[in-house]
Amino acid sequence: MSRGRNQAPVAIPDNPVWITFERSDCAVPNPPPNTVRIVDEDGCINWMKQLDLNDNHSIKWRVQVGHQIALDKGIPNPERAVLKDWPANYRFYDHHKGIENNPRHDIYLYGRSGPLFVDISVTVSVYTGPPGKRFRSIMEFVPHAIWLMRDPQLDVSNCACKYCTKRAQRDISSVIFQANAQATSSTPTPGKGSASAPVKGTYELLLQSRNAYEKNGPRPRREAQPKKAREQAQRVYAAVQKVLRPVPKASPNVLRYALHSEADNDLRAVYSTAANKRQGVGPFDPEDSVPKPYSGLKRWYRTAEIVWCRLPGRGIAIPQEVATQARSQWFEDQHVIDFWPGIVESADVKSKAVPPKPSSTINGSTTTNAQDVGSNDQSSNGQAPAWEVKQRWVYRIRLLAVDAFVDVEEQEVLPYLAHNVPRILMTTISQLPMQLLDFDRDRVAEFHPINMAQPGKGKEKATGEPQTIYDALSAFALAMQITASASSFWSLTDMYEFRYIPNDAKSPSPKAPPLPTRPTIPPALSATPPRPGASQGMSLGSAIEAAGRANAEAAKVDYYTHHDISRVTPSATPKDVQQAAIGALGTPGYLGLSPRRHGPSVVPSASAPVGSKPASTEGALQTRFQGLWWGPERIWQHDFVRLQMSRGALAPNGAPNVLKPSGPGKSTRAIWDEAESLREKGSDEAILRQLPKILDELGAVTRGTFMRIDALFAVDVQKDGKMKKEMRASGMLYELADHDFEEDDGASKSKGKEAEQRFVVNESLLPSTPTKINATASQPSASQKATPPPPLPTRKPPQPAPSTPYLVPQPPHKYKFRPILPPGYEAVISLSLIAGRYYPSICCHPLIAKSLHDSLASGRSREDFKNLWSLEGLYPGHENASSPEIYKKNRTAMIEDADNLATEQLTDFREGKIREREEAIARATVLTMQPRGSGGDVEMDEDSADELNYPSAGDMDVD
Repeated sequence: MSRGRNQAPVAIPDNPVWITFERSDCAVPNPPPNTVRIVDEDGCINWMKQLDLNDNHSIKWRVQVGHQIALDKGIPNPERAVLKDWPANYRFYDHHKGIENNPRHDIYLYGRSGPLFVDISVTVSVYTGPPGKRFRSIMEFVPHAIWLMRDPQLDVSNCACKYCTKRAQRDISSVIFQANAQATSSTPTPGKGSASAPVKGTYELLLQSRNAYEKNGPRPRREAQPKKAREQAQRVYAAVQKVLRPVPKASPNVLRYALHSEADNDLRAVYSTAANKRQGVGPFDPEDSVPKPYSGLKRWYRTAEIVWCRLPGRGIAIPQEVATQARSQWFEDQHVIDFWPGIVESADVKSKAVPPKPSSTINGSTTTNAQDVGSNDQSSNGQAPAWEVKQRWVYRIRLLAVDAFVDVEEQEVLPYLAHNVPRILMTTISQLPMQLLDFDRDRVAEFHPINMAQPGKGKEKATGEPQTIYDALSAFALAMQITASASSFWSLTDMYEFRYIPNDAKSPSPKAPPLPTRPTIPPALSATPPRPGASQGMSLGSAIEAAGRANAEAAKVDYYTHHDISRVTPSATPKDVQQAAIGALGTPGYLGLSPRRHGPSVVPSASAPVGSKPASTEGALQTRFQGLWWGPERIWQHDFVRLQMSRGALAPNGAPNVLKPSGPGKSTRAIWDEAESLREKGSDEAILRQLPKILDELGAVTRGTFMRIDALFAVDVQKDGKMKKEMRASGMLYELADHDFEEDDGASKSKGKEAEQRFVVNESLLPSTPTKINATASQPSASQKATPPPPLPTRKPPQPAPSTPYLVPQPPHKYKFRPILPPGYEAVISLSLIAGRYYPSICCHPLIAKSLHDSLASGRSREDFKNLWSLEGLYPGHENASSPEIYKKNRTAMIEDADNLATEQLTDFREGKIREREEAIARATVLTMQPRGSGGDVEMDEDSADELNYPSAGDMDVD
């Protein structure tokens, strides 16, 4: 197939060798249904145009197919072979699809309408092959054309094409390429008079390959290799360090890298003053009698993110007979496809003027647009305008697995993590007889879920064929598998270099011996007398010896370890802490991605006065990234993300540079005190059962942890004796505290003391087998202890940490975001700790709020909706998280690979289940066949079919 008709012209060779088909397997023409050009109301076309033999595409097919037939039959000069005509009743078509002025062109060869075939030279015989099918490429038709030329009886068991063998085209093409290579190498050299040994032709090799396939079955699926990263790092890395200070620049308002405009627009849509005002008071409060109103104008979704699009009406209802076929229970509210996954193509603001409700006045401050209309159309008596202008974000979404686009308003779209497909629906699909489903990409692409779900719409495919419920289930299963595959991929975007001053990277280890006082080396001997003030009385040999001793002592200093490390576990040895620090922050000698990125040496030069500090304005370089694709979501630098662990899993008792989790606020304590009094009286057991037994559990310990990502960078970590790159994210950590929680005076006073520590390593979050390094340092001798160390080079006071231009998003109702690190510090974590984006007020979404309110009002527990509460941080991120593991180079590769992988997986799944069912039927037939009557006839019991079991849902990976 091809996207367009603008291919290079193809000419018939000079003195062609014409090849004619003497037989055909197509008794009558088999044209496609849509052969009339019709332009629909959207200016699009979808029809098949028949091409004659002299069309450019026809000549290309005839030349290349003729060349393959000539190679198979051993015709001299195969490059001159050309098909004189198609087989009888075959037709060549160009599929025009898309916009009328610029349609897409796909080439098809239609034939094989069976069940009869015509043999022009002999007689008419019976054709027992498979039903008619179109050939979509030259390589698909080549084995079928060779079979037509070689088999006079047209025995379909001798045909090796993909439609007669149900094999993958890539396997068939590889056999054809092998045959071509043998035919080329066996061609005799002119003038030598030697004939090459006879070799098998294409037809024989194809038959041999088919027989091997039927004997051995398809290739076994490649088993997934265990990921070494998971085996070596069962725990993840996390640490706290001082915020890296950028190198001073001329203007603090000018960035040294190009900020992605798309990133700025996406971040300001959520982290700005206007965005916070639009968020309303959310999230949904279960104590309220009705859900909070939807405020609108929330651009949560970003270009190329995977989201859920709500289908019109009730969606695509699954009839009860389908569940019966799958031997599954049927639930009317769960056997329905009401959401379809898709990719965001674009987002635009749409305005709509609506009349006000009767006996109501419009408040001019409702929306900005309402104010503008009021200022222009307001009458002299000060009355408000008669119409209200409402604005909504409208997203253009490309539905997955099908060739369809849809424009939907913001209230009809949900984040990918905010919706779960009912498990009973996926169980029904996986347990259906696989003969009813078809995962062919072209067939699935013709399905249109909007037309299927929308009442009154024509339930027809693009080709004009009627859409069935099995078409819907096949397309939906493929779309679900694509999203599952894409969710396992991640990628980095927009790399730039960050120049900074390392945190004490130029200071020697505290355990290292002090640098000895270096004598000043006199200038070289010359006729010029030494300068006044220069060192006198030292010979050149003495100066060289002194410099050698100083260099030897300096070489003992370990400049490749992290300094000022504080430990969380008192029993941890300094070596263990140092190994954990290197695992989290990388090898200090690299300070980035390569050895050139470490800072300049700080050892004073021999000619410099003791105590002077070298000037260092260049700093170190670190490779950073502006964003990443994290499964279905797009995450930018400065984004506010949820972390996997709960607040109680991160320094639950506090640690240096990490505050203790906040306790309950005043209002929560008042409820607790009242509950305690009720407990003493032995009343209201229903209320007491909903409260924890420990007061602190009502605080932040059971909620999620957040990070504002200030940097995405790579570190070098030593594994298996090699330096390997691993990604890290750094930024301020936040917890979700009660809105009336008050800080303890002791915690605020300790901030100053904790600020002296460089970073903290939480060993509970570190790998169980950290990288081994040599962190030992030599101890100073007694003479060195007695000698006071010389003054080391000093540095200017730290610069203030760069502040982000974006605000902290609005927290959930009755909560606040509380930083848990001291100012000027940041946490460094592995990317595997990121659960996903934070969606302010997501539980106020109209598709979530009403069902959530009704479910809680009916008595369901809050525990049943952990996945929704997690999106707002009321539960830890691991309750609803994206955990991608496979890296891809860009977003396009992520989607394309997910599409190909999903199609291959479902096709293999379908073929495997069909084989299992056929084998089960064969076994049941053998067991139930018994001779009946004297004629030796055999019959099958009617009840034997009930003994066959359908595959279970666990065999299909579509969740």
